[in-house]
Amino acid sequence: MGESKFIHERNSVMNNSTAPRFQWRAHTSVLMTLGFMMLALSGIMLFLAPPGRVANWTNWTLLGLRKSAWGGLHIWFGTLFLVLTAVHVFFNWRPLLGYPRQVSSMIRTIVSSTSCAAAAAPGTPKSVSSEVGLIVARMVRPPSS
Repeated sequence: MGESKFIHERNSVMNNSTAPRFQWRAHTSVLMTLGFMMLALSGIMLFLAPPGRVANWTNWTLLGLRKSAWGGLHIWFGTLFLVLTAVHVFFNWRPLLGYPRQVSSMIRTIVSSTSCAAAAAPGTPKSVSSEVGLIVARMVRPPSS
């Protein structure tokens, strides 16, 4: 009797819509960060390591690992980082496609405000001011095609 009550409670918890779901995007980002940190650490260790023959002849170790072990770790964490980057791009495809639109909009705003300020500056010839005004008007309202 007690066992069936336990199974019923477990099933009701698992089917509960308020139960936290596994968040792939967050875990992918965290694993990418850890993978990059380990890739950087192993790269620094390989940079500090003496050349191949010297490391082999002297049985060189750093933090308990030989140069070949650091090289192996570097390869594995590099592979992990590349795979997780592909997964990260898969999960964040829409936001990644939206960034160029945001950046181009930001650039248009900066250029138009800078151009207006330059055209309104004292000592700017009227011909330049009117030309800048036309350019800014085209940037803010691109011609319809």
